[in-house]
Amino acid sequence: MRLLRSWPVAVAIIALLLNVSAVRADSTSGTAAPSHWQVYAWIGQNVQSGIMTMTTSGEKVVAHFNNITFHGTLVDNGNQINATYTGPRGDGWVTLHFHNEGNGFGGEWGLKGKPADGKFVGTRATASPAPAGSQ
Repeated sequence: MRLLRSWPVAVAIIALLLNVSAVRADSTSGTAAPSHWQVYAWIGQNVQSGIMTMTTSGEKVVAHFNNITFHGTLVDNGNQINATYTGPRGDGWVTLHFHNEGNGFGGEWGLKGKPADGKFVGTRATASPAPAGSQ
């Protein structure tokens, strides 16, 4: 049961990271429009899925999923997100790596100071609108 409580955090982190990568390519400054991601998170033998909403502002990323908020930073030219969260089992970390031209990602997550506890993948659920001022 302990692992099942953590999957929303993993899914939220993944979604957040995906949004940042895709939006970063379109925006060099300001806050980008939110993006939505279909996320699958594995915790042990269990898999959970859901939609995550991400917003970027410069190199910073914020994602929301099931009342959990993730705060991250884009690194490696926007190809990776490193994020933290606070969830039912405590504070944790997430690392996401983008692929498919920013339309997909894979990664892992774990509790603060501990090795990875789960893995996740995600794909863009809807096309992100163009950032304000880019038209």
